[in-house]
Amino acid sequence: MKLTKNTFLSFLLSAHPSSIPILVSASELLRHGRNLQDNTPPALESLSPSAGTFITSSSNVVFRVTVSDESPIRNVKFQLRDPDGNVGSSQNGQLEADNGSTEEWRSPPMDLGSAHGTWSWRVRVVDDADARNQYTMPWTGINVLTGENPAVAAVGMIRAEIEDLANSNAALRPKFLRLGFHDCVGGCDGCIDATNPDNNGLDVPIDALVPIVDKYAHDADLTAAIGSPVTRADIWALATLVGADQAVGDARPEVVTYSMTHIGRPDCADGVDGYGGPDRELPGADFTTHELVAFFEDNFGFTSDETVCIMGAHSIGVASRRNSGFDGQHGWVNNPTTLSNGYYDMLIGGSVDPDNFYDLIHAPQWTQELIRNNNQPGVPSRIQWFHQKVPCGAGSIPDCDDPGDDPRTFDKIIMTNSDIALVRDLSGYFENVT
Repeated sequence: MKLTKNTFLSFLLSAHPSSIPILVSASELLRHGRNLQDNTPPALESLSPSAGTFITSSSNVVFRVTVSDESPIRNVKFQLRDPDGNVGSSQNGQLEADNGSTEEWRSPPMDLGSAHGTWSWRVRVVDDADARNQYTMPWTGINVLTGENPAVAAVGMIRAEIEDLANSNAALRPKFLRLGFHDCVGGCDGCIDATNPDNNGLDVPIDALVPIVDKYAHDADLTAAIGSPVTRADIWALATLVGADQAVGDARPEVVTYSMTHIGRPDCADGVDGYGGPDRELPGADFTTHELVAFFEDNFGFTSDETVCIMGAHSIGVASRRNSGFDGQHGWVNNPTTLSNGYYDMLIGGSVDPDNFYDLIHAPQWTQELIRNNNQPGVPSRIQWFHQKVPCGAGSIPDCDDPGDDPRTFDKIIMTNSDIALVRDLSGYFENVT
């Protein structure tokens, strides 16, 4: 009778204990032979690098897995997917250690190239049973920080996620700008006092950024990789830059960029998920010219020119009575989605003679009105200015496309007293309204 490996194994297992020295367990013998009855796929016990790991080297990266199976492992193949979704060819792994119940396998050194961002990797494990049972690991993401400065790569990776968020919802761009400004009055600290009515509506951008904040802010691996923590305040500041960058669009000169070179802004000590912290005095909507200039000088060190510049952020976004009390659903300009000089054009009256200093200074074509918000709980009544109602089709005003359009009320553009204060000195002319 020919003694095959399987019959010999059966003989060993059925022999009387006194007739042959058994040096290993039956399960070990089965495992190191081919188990004809094995229909169970291999199981993944551990992997390295694990999901979410940050690595700063993109060359000669080695991936490792530990797997268990009733049969020996026949092969393990490693595969990469780059941040753009391109899948590379499979690479044969090497057995590093056979621990009896588990086997440790490693990839050959793999080059991830120069693209920083989220790479993914996986393995396909096949055992040596007759059934050739196999297991394919789900794609596992790791964060690759390439280049000479890993911190710059980390900021770029976070920025890309914020850009995707803002591209999917353009309404977030002005909200990011507003969030950044309100957070940085008194110092950027990643916290907003939700009890301050001037912060109404900021929950929208805060909540939109929560997944990104949870992923990166104060992550221990990221801190170790770049030598400094990324904070919630950093991510909010970066979102502000993204909002401005995307709102400028094609109108931005090539020499103008919105980059962030500093990380590590401290988050407020007593805030929870961005809510809390100190109550900061925000700029009022009813500043006179001198009060406006003084506020920005005291809080930011701005010159009067820089104050005029920062006020131009009102060229994007709108104002709702529910949040602010202002009836500004069309915003401050005719195109409230683009950061432009339209704010200044509207402020001086639109189509006025640019050589007529009197017209420029006195902001013609604006009329003041009272918005009563008695039906808006917790929202004060407001004084605002609206642009002169002109017929559709007049000057640069588009034609009325809808027969139901009111020919006198093309988009109701507004300004606050603080806006008008840039071109009119309202000192001594304010009185309280309720």
